[in-house]
Amino acid sequence: ADEQIPDTNCVSDEADDWYEIDDDDYPNVNSDQAPTDRTHENQIEDDDQQPTLNGQTDTENPTQNNIEESELELIAKSANEQHVVAVSNQYERDISIAVFIISDQFRSLIRSAIGKELWRVTMPIHFNEPLSLMQRICEDLEYVYLLDRAADCKDSLQRLVYVTAFAVSPFSTTIGRYSKPFNPLLGETYELVHENLDYCCFCEQVSHHPPILAIHCEGRGWKFWQEYKFDSKFRGQFLRLSPTGDVHIRFKDNQHHFSWSRPDTIVHNLLIGSMWVDQDGVAVVINHQTQESSTMIYESYNKVGRNYKNVKCQVKDVNDEIGFELNGMWDSYLDCTAMSDRKTERLWTVAERPSCSAKMYGFTKFAMTLNQPQEGVCPTDSRCRPDQRLMEEGKILEASKEKHRLEEKQRAARRYRTDENIEYKPRWFEMKTDPDTGKSYHVYVGGYWKARLEQNFTNIPNLF
Repeated sequence: ADEQIPDTNCVSDEADDWYEIDDDDYPNVNSDQAPTDRTHENQIEDDDQQPTLNGQTDTENPTQNNIEESELELIAKSANEQHVVAVSNQYERDISIAVFIISDQFRSLIRSAIGKELWRVTMPIHFNEPLSLMQRICEDLEYVYLLDRAADCKDSLQRLVYVTAFAVSPFSTTIGRYSKPFNPLLGETYELVHENLDYCCFCEQVSHHPPILAIHCEGRGWKFWQEYKFDSKFRGQFLRLSPTGDVHIRFKDNQHHFSWSRPDTIVHNLLIGSMWVDQDGVAVVINHQTQESSTMIYESYNKVGRNYKNVKCQVKDVNDEIGFELNGMWDSYLDCTAMSDRKTERLWTVAERPSCSAKMYGFTKFAMTLNQPQEGVCPTDSRCRPDQRLMEEGKILEASKEKHRLEEKQRAARRYRTDENIEYKPRWFEMKTDPDTGKSYHVYVGGYWKARLEQNFTNIPNLF
């Protein structure tokens, strides 16, 4: 991580925005051959399968009812009568890493993509990890106990301290994680229930162009939601990812609403050298009811050298007076110092990774549980993706062929909607305007967990 920022003077500054690699717009994607040596032998014909409307109808939307008062309570009451829906932290799997040698043809392909719309460039499946982007985003909940502690705080400024610590903690998972998650198919979903029923989480891919996923999570004392989307800048030797969706928390006791944005993440040495990441930018957490705020400062290696992992935060009251200062490293810990008495306490410490992490895509112990097979999940759940499951089992060629089949099926469904002039509507989320921020985004409208417990999923797409 002490390597210098690559010299990019020779790289065009006209590179376009890029969301990962959009694998499903062009044929022959994820070939097991080098991208410049494409063949048609591995294409799977699926002419017998009719394109799906993704479960949408123009006459009804069963999710228009109000959200259940507490879906977490609904799950808890039914836990003894239903299939186990919570993931176990004891789940262990021999996740095989695909070894891929970067060929001269691939380097040539990447160099030719600089300054172009890179999402149009197909990428081999070898660059994926066996998790979907929705599962990857759910990793933000690994240290959700910080929100539980925030819910226990009666003082609003102390509550803001723990919310800030939670906002910092997800970046610890970026260390050693350089593979690309699977792009969710339009209408794909993912559910996650904590093994102690402390929270339940649900995601849906609500848009394909631009790619957007929506997430809703409920804990005992809080609700968390986010519309996840981002822009990116490809510069040949490094990639800058810029999230554009805000993160939201609302506490149940006083309905205080917190929101914040994320800094940029930069991935270095994409082609030459050991890859590493840093963060860059300023993120502000604000309590929309009290106007108290916390400012988090992340500085890249290019600005501060070896101190690039340091993060500094100031927690201020409505009068702009500093009540607490937070200092630490976004990959390992965060300390809090009260300005009143100068006492310092440790808020958060990163969990130790399993010894096998480096052989399993850099996964944390929490990440290793996220693709655990579950009975009774919605048929659109990421756990049901055959290509992703095959990759987890180390069957790379089979996974590549299956991924191509799914993408061809999605293309056919999109062509059908276009030809029939059918507007796609998400199944479990809808666009609403937030009264506190004035911004519009996809909000969960309820109904999933009731359908889950009753095993009565209707109007869902046939994705896999």
